[in-house]
Amino acid sequence: MAGVSSENDRLYAFVAARLDEEQSRAEAMEHFSVHEQPYYSCAGSRTEPYGDLEWGEEHCDCFVAERKGKRLREIAAMSAVLTAYEMSVAMVGGALSRGLLVLVRAHAVIWEDHPDFDPAWRPG
Repeated sequence: MAGVSSENDRLYAFVAARLDEEQSRAEAMEHFSVHEQPYYSCAGSRTEPYGDLEWGEEHCDCFVAERKGKRLREIAAMSAVLTAYEMSVAMVGGALSRGLLVLVRAHAVIWEDHPDFDPAWRPG
C-alpha cells in the first residue's frame, strides 16, 4: 500500500494473512458425521432422505451451520475494515486512515499469541 509506513504495512499484512487463515478454517467446518452411521450423524451431513431421519442444512443439530455462518460474517466485517483502511490511505490519508488503523490494531490483538504478532500493535 503506497503512502503507509512500513510498520502499518506489516500490521495490515499480518491481519490480512490471519483473516485468510480464518476464512479457510471456517469454510472447512463440516457437520458432525459418523461414517456409515447416519442415525448418529448431524442431519446437515445427510444429503438425501434416510428412513425417517430429517436431512439437509436446515435441520442441522450439531450447530456447525450457525457457528460457520457467524464466523464467516465476522471475517467479512473485518475484511471490510481492512478494505476501508486501504482505500482511505490511497484516497485521503490522514485522520480517517488513523481512525481505521485503531480498528485494525484492535483486531490484531485477537492473534497476539501468533509468533508474528508485534506487541507494539496493541491499541493505546
